Order: sequence, then structure tokens, then C-alpha cells
Amino acid sequence: MISEELSDYHKVFAELSRKQLARGFKDFGKEGQMRHYVHLLMENSKLLSQSDLLMLRRHEKDFFLRFDMSYVNAHNELSASMLAELDRSTAPLAKNDSKLLSAYVEMFNEIVALDVAMGRDFSSGLSQSMYAKQSSIKQNLFIASNRIFKAIQAQQEDSLQNIFNVLMAALGITIILIYFMVRSISRPIEEIAQRVRNKRKLAQPQISSKKFSSELRAVARKLNRDQLKSEVTR
Repeated sequence: MISEELSDYHKVFAELSRKQLARGFKDFGKEGQMRHYVHLLMENSKLLSQSDLLMLRRHEKDFFLRFDMSYVNAHNELSASMLAELDRSTAPLAKNDSKLLSAYVEMFNEIVALDVAMGRDFSSGLSQSMYAKQSSIKQNLFIASNRIFKAIQAQQEDSLQNIFNVLMAALGITIILIYFMVRSISRPIEEIAQRVRNKRKLAQPQISSKKFSSELRAVARKLNRDQLKSEVTR
């Protein structure tokens, strides 16, 4: 979508540039030729009124300044009456003046046609078309950038969720590993303790030291400890 609009925009811009170059300005292009013709008339014509020529230039410049077609109509009406007067003249230079005036009027109207086709202030012609395409491209770029931003944001949220899931899984595995490590350490101790309790239940009655003298009581206690020790380590 955007690529197609950019292609159309470049086509319109290229056409606008081509017309602007053909139109020219002051001393080149069609405007340069037009100025050349009218300057020859103003400097050399003995048949045309200088006031009429100045009025033609005034209508010309008013149109260029204000882009108002009424000045074009006034220009063409005045130039038509001047050409008709030259056609009625029998002076030797009348044909030359008529040729220069016709060339000037023709070039002026070609410039008018180019200005109308190009448009002014992005309100008509190619200028309006280029401005509309430019606005559309900006809007589509804005929409595309928002979509990209949302996609990146969603991807970041998914990444954070994935990281959280991985951390929780790692935490669960760690807890399980710790549990089995503790069990592996405590199980032998529990087995020893259980064996001690079992041996105590099954052991022969210990020798009571209360019935003997102090020397014999010490021997009885020693025998009892040795018996318990042998039962635990058996």
C-alpha cells in the first residue's frame, strides 16, 4: 500500500518538475521566450501603442501574482484587438509586429496552461494531487508505525511472561532437588535412629548397678554402654 503510494507520488512529482522546467522563469524556458518577444515589441515597434503593450504586461504580471483567470481574459481581449489593428494596417512593419505579438500571446497562454495544470498552493492541479498523496503516505506511515509498536510491545510482554515461566520452573526444580538432597542426607540418620530404637526394644535387660558396690556399679555401667554400642554398630 505505502510502496504503491510512494510510486504514484514520485510520478506526480516528476511530472510537476517537468512542467515547471518547461515553464521556466525570467530568462529561460517559455517565460524567457515570452519576455524576449515582448521586449522586442516594446523596443522596436512603431505601430503598437506603448500604453497597450504596458497594459498587456500588467495583465500578465497580475495573473502570475494572483492566479486569477480574469487577467488572462483581459490580456487575450486586448491582444486580439491589437492584432486586428495590425491586420488592417498596410505599413511594411505591420507583419513583423503581428508575428512578434502573436508569438508573445501564444507563449503567454502556454504558460497559463502549464500553471493551471501544476496548480497553486496545493489547492488544484498536480500540486493538489501531490499534497493529497503526501498526506495519505503520512497517515499510512503513522498507522504502520503504531502497528509495529504494538507488535513489539506484545512481543516484549510475551518475552517477560516466558522469562517468568522459566524462572518459576527453575525455582520448582530447585525446590525438588533440595528436597531429595535433604532426604538423601537424613534417610541414613533416620535409619540409624530407628535401628537404635528397635535394638533397645529387643535388647536383653541391662545389668542393674544399684545392687552392687561402687566398684561393681562402675563395671555394670561400662558393660551396659558396651552392649548398646555393639547393638548400634552391628
